[in-house]
Amino acid sequence: MKTFFKFGLLILFFGVIQGNMNAYSQPNATVTSVTFDKTQVIRGVEMIYAAVYIRNTGNVRGTFYITVSPQDINGTWYDFTPTRASITLDPGATGGVQVTWSPSSSVPTGACYFYLKVYKSSTGSDYYTDYERSSAFTIIDQILNASFESVTFDISQIRRGIETIHCAIYIRNTGNIRGTFYITASTEDINGIWHDFLPQRISITLDPGSSGGVQVNWSPPANYPLGSCYFYSKIYKASTGTEFYSDYERTSAFSINANSNPLPINSGFIAYHVDSNNEILHSPVNRNDGNIFIYKFGSTDPPKNITSKFDIGNAMNPHFSPDGSMLTFMAIPKGESLSWSNMRVYIYDILTETLRSPLNIGQDPKFSFDGNMIVFKQDNVIKLMNLNGDIINNNVTNQTVHEESMPFFTVGDDRIIYARGVQSNSDIYIVNLNGSGNQPLANISNLHEYYPITRDANSFFYTRASGPTSFKDQIFIGNYIGNPEPVFDNMSKFECADPFPGPSPYFFFSLDDDYDETGYNLFLGNAENGDTWQLGQLGINTSLYELGVTYTSQVPSVVHVTGVSVQPPTMNLYAGGSTGTVIATVVPSNATNQNVNWTSSSIGVATVNTNGVITPIAAGTSIITATTVDGGFTATCVVNVTAPTIILTSPNGGETWPIGSTQNITWTSSGTSGNVRIEYSTNNGSTWTGIISSTPDDGNYQWTVPNTPSSNCLIRISDTDGSPTDQSNAVFTISAIPAITVTAPNGGETWPVGSTQNITWTSSGTSGNVRIEYSTNNGSTWTGIISSTPDDGNHQWSVPNTPSTNCLVRISDTDGSPTDQSNAAFAIVRSYLTITPVNQNVLSSSGTVSFDVVSNVTWTATSNQTWCTITPSGTGNGTITATYQANTGPGTRTATITVSGTGVNPQNVTVTQSGISNSPPDKPTLSTPYNVSSNSLPFRFSWTCSDPDGDELTYVLKTRMIGESNWIDNLMNTQNYLDVISIHHDYYNIPMEWCVVASDSETESTSDVWEYIIITNQLIVSPDNQNVGVEAGNTNFSITTDASWVIADHAPWLSVSPSMGQGNVDITVTYSANNSISSRIGSIIVTEGGYNPRMKTVTVTQAGTSPTLIVSPANQNASSSSGTVSFDVASNVNWTVSSNQTWCTVTPS
Repeated sequence: MKTFFKFGLLILFFGVIQGNMNAYSQPNATVTSVTFDKTQVIRGVEMIYAAVYIRNTGNVRGTFYITVSPQDINGTWYDFTPTRASITLDPGATGGVQVTWSPSSSVPTGACYFYLKVYKSSTGSDYYTDYERSSAFTIIDQILNASFESVTFDISQIRRGIETIHCAIYIRNTGNIRGTFYITASTEDINGIWHDFLPQRISITLDPGSSGGVQVNWSPPANYPLGSCYFYSKIYKASTGTEFYSDYERTSAFSINANSNPLPINSGFIAYHVDSNNEILHSPVNRNDGNIFIYKFGSTDPPKNITSKFDIGNAMNPHFSPDGSMLTFMAIPKGESLSWSNMRVYIYDILTETLRSPLNIGQDPKFSFDGNMIVFKQDNVIKLMNLNGDIINNNVTNQTVHEESMPFFTVGDDRIIYARGVQSNSDIYIVNLNGSGNQPLANISNLHEYYPITRDANSFFYTRASGPTSFKDQIFIGNYIGNPEPVFDNMSKFECADPFPGPSPYFFFSLDDDYDETGYNLFLGNAENGDTWQLGQLGINTSLYELGVTYTSQVPSVVHVTGVSVQPPTMNLYAGGSTGTVIATVVPSNATNQNVNWTSSSIGVATVNTNGVITPIAAGTSIITATTVDGGFTATCVVNVTAPTIILTSPNGGETWPIGSTQNITWTSSGTSGNVRIEYSTNNGSTWTGIISSTPDDGNYQWTVPNTPSSNCLIRISDTDGSPTDQSNAVFTISAIPAITVTAPNGGETWPVGSTQNITWTSSGTSGNVRIEYSTNNGSTWTGIISSTPDDGNHQWSVPNTPSTNCLVRISDTDGSPTDQSNAAFAIVRSYLTITPVNQNVLSSSGTVSFDVVSNVTWTATSNQTWCTITPSGTGNGTITATYQANTGPGTRTATITVSGTGVNPQNVTVTQSGISNSPPDKPTLSTPYNVSSNSLPFRFSWTCSDPDGDELTYVLKTRMIGESNWIDNLMNTQNYLDVISIHHDYYNIPMEWCVVASDSETESTSDVWEYIIITNQLIVSPDNQNVGVEAGNTNFSITTDASWVIADHAPWLSVSPSMGQGNVDITVTYSANNSISSRIGSIIVTEGGYNPRMKTVTVTQAGTSPTLIVSPANQNASSSSGTVSFDVASNVNWTVSSNQTWCTVTPS
């Protein structure tokens, strides 16, 4: 069964006419070919084109009718040619038709075929050729997918809390349709903790197969952990949600550095090499990318790459000449294979920045201390040459059995230290220049010892592996006489390499601080105390390897370029318009080479010549870059090339312009012909009316608003040549004729001087601000109230001191019209306020009293005493009522009432109330503790007392030792007892006395004096002794007492915490390790406070260490000749030694 779908048919006829028509026989046809424009088509999205060719195999001219039906992978048919396509051919001629098909999304994916049939007529079933099947094409789904391509950083080290790192993330659309992708990024610190820092995902839209990138900027906070750090990026399907195309991809590492780590040196120069793998020639990567860098201490300039411009690779292990004018190093000429045998010895002239031709094949070159010779390795032996490359000594050590490398002159240039052997068999040797005296300096068996560098006349640095198979190499200081010493005693977990002396006691070295061989950075170390400084803060350390450092105190003075700037930094030009010029300024101004090269990022937008002249080509943006020949510093000018524009700025929507007013139509423009046409519409742009057909394009035109009121007005401005054009973004209003109407004061009002009154009005069509004036002579003259205030219908006015009954108010638009004034006069009258009487005398009992108010203003009244309250306010004449409370004190009191009014001075009146007489409290009667009694804690002092007047009493309990003159006051407020829980250590176990003072607000009474004694509980410290082991540790004792206490004494190998306290406390005793074989006992004395202190002694008994005696090795095999051997003795006791043979003597003890 066939399933039919309706599709569009595009039919093109083409063919080649061959042969001549015959006038007899019949036409016939065969299908000769079917070709497609693609082999895959996306269902529901794409269209496939098929060219169907047939041949007239008959001998007469004829017309043929073609149908095409696709068949999917399931065998379902789709007819999509609603009518048969016809073509007329001469005998033997070939021709074709083109058909197109857009498979819907319901067509199954997989192989698909076209089936073709050639009919004899436009209808009917007779045919020349039955269904012919084409070759297959494939129906596929639309696919959207993405993958990461690359991630790059602008810096490899970043100072936390200061700098920002810029990360460029590039992805590719690996699908077959255009799509938008959403990228996020997180960082992982050296501790493996993730930090999200993007507030939202960054989107990018890509066509199928295309690549694109986004930039992520990150500033690590000041508390971000130091060390290696990674970016993790993920590609999501949407701006929110969890579905993604590509899971987290980790970038290469960059380094987080501290924002401040001052170095102990700030002068001199270092040179070092940087490469992508420290094992340059042994690495499977074998990148030919080693370069030499020079850095000046104290400078803000970054390290300078001095070798990248030369045709060499794998530049390594530089060494300064004594005067700092040259560097020697080894490198491989470009084009030669990576092999140690292809290494050459070079000299770089720092002053001229030139590279001499290679002096010799060889490695590890080093200058002599007089600067006239170079020692180096060639063919596994040590050789000497002069600075011209002439060999002075072809084999310094006179041997060829062992591989020799890494030579270095000693001070005085009379000897050479070097490494002999390879890997675990490598040792440090010294030899005279004539080959004599060749002897080992450091040759521990099965340990790799290498890279000797002279430190001073008596010592040298070198590197030693921490084990036969360990990569954790360490730096040692070797002496020409004596045992070597490690520089660091706590860095065996790191990989150290390539030491070089700096200003004493400092030296430089490389360190892999990632605990494996994944990267070296440069450090500064102190050879005396082992302190180190990471040089990443100077911009030296990167994600690559920094090795082979050398130092000099000075180099010849060369004035290098340190930067470049351009003016202007941005430039706006018009396509096809005038040129612009960018000026480059090199700093410093006395730099040796001030030449720059100019480039344009988009020459289709703008070009630049060697003089910085920019020619605009087409609309767009181009970055014009000036690059210094010296140093490669860059500065950029952003050139924006635009087409002509007009932007209307006013009216742009929301304005109200009154009829007849003069308004400014304003706009901005660029690149126009110089004149513009201005029109307006009152129906939101349906029709337009001309304002002026041509006026200069100066950005402003004054327009007298016509009498066409509407709230749907627009302005349109166009270049007189027709383009560009712009109109108001939204409608504005042409309003009716302006009007103002004063509503108050409008006649008959009376406004007191100093009062605040509301001037009110209504308005329409004003400019938005009004001027307000008043007159006191019925309009003969006017005085300003305010020159400009918002036209909001209200203004608060403080009435001036200008009394009159002929007052008017006038309100005008600030532009002069319209205006209006009061319809009739109002009055301004003087303000007055009188209060009587000025004082009221009242008795001590509570009551009320009144005062009369005579005024024409609004007034308020306040009292300065809480015992006297009043009616708060009023308007005009009135009465103030004062309510007062009873006076229970003996003295007279006064309350002041202040009455304030608008425009008048405040008035004060008073209420004076008499007082009553007062009697002192009764003498307090003591209850407990009873006179001369002993009391244990806790206990209570108590007493009774009363007042004849019923006044509230407060009490003070006084205590002192018998015989003292001064009392101690214990404030009790109104309670008649005091509970004693604890007493200061000076006041127990001693006779005391006490009394109580009772007082009302004016008088007081004192009780008799009684004696008492406070007795404390017993002092207990437990246990009496603690037995502890030989190792350091701590133990505990418990103190039980009511009193204060202090640890008066203890053994020096003990420490106690806390050492003093009050009451019950557990103390902790910390003891050091006992290195003696004898046990020891330490005492701890606890002393109670007070006048009769008690003491308690407890002890700590610590065991002694076990005696040890170890001799190694157990045996020494000696040759038949005489000699000496040594045994190591490890013991914590005195020992003696003896031999049982006379031919073998030993040290006695």
